[in-house]
Amino acid sequence: MMKDSNIFRVMGMGLFAVCAVWAFSGCATTTVAARSGSDPNADIEALRQGHKDFYEQYFVKDPALYKKLFKEGQSPKTLIIACSDSRVAPEIVFGADPGDMFVVRNIANIVPPARSAGINVGTAAAIEYAVEHLHVRNIVVMGHASCGGINALMAPEGGAHGVHPGAIADWIALANPAKEKALKLEGATAAQAQAFCEKRSVENSVENLMTFPFVADKVRDGTLRVFGCYFSIEDGTIEKVCER
Repeated sequence: MMKDSNIFRVMGMGLFAVCAVWAFSGCATTTVAARSGSDPNADIEALRQGHKDFYEQYFVKDPALYKKLFKEGQSPKTLIIACSDSRVAPEIVFGADPGDMFVVRNIANIVPPARSAGINVGTAAAIEYAVEHLHVRNIVVMGHASCGGINALMAPEGGAHGVHPGAIADWIALANPAKEKALKLEGATAAQAQAFCEKRSVENSVENLMTFPFVADKVRDGTLRVFGCYFSIEDGTIEKVCER
């Protein structure tokens, strides 16, 4: 089980300790097999097998955890705000057990400012629930490399993912302050500018978190910590970006 006090152990060069990645072997094998085939039914079969492995682990071999969670409810100590990217699963990256983390995922791990909470109500409501009702002690905004949302934000014509006017474009526009900083870089390659923007977007989301009064108040009185981090899909490391 993940301990909130050990989420981030800073190593040399500002890197966090990389948490062990775990997976049930049966589920992982089935999922890989599903991806390698052309039969769409195999995708659903992979889900069925994954649930079978999950059930065997948590409700047959070791049912105590879910019995406790059902009886006592959830009490996670950390809120993770991460990208919806299928390669960036916080529970796996941080080696968490069920009940350890309250997780919010959206395109490009963006936090809207409080003033727009009425428009972007989903993420704002989750933050409010985690802080005001679950009383989490930590909030972590988890950015990552090769983010499709940031790629689209940085590319004049919508980037590799072909973003057109609509919900996605409106959403990633919330990260425009990060884009403006990235565009001021001199001599940077497109890849370097994107990585810079991805990290600045994490900082922007952390700053937006501080516009929520119930977050800012708890940070001031020391009952809540806010971190920004950056996950490398290429080598598995996590870099600390900022802290409040």
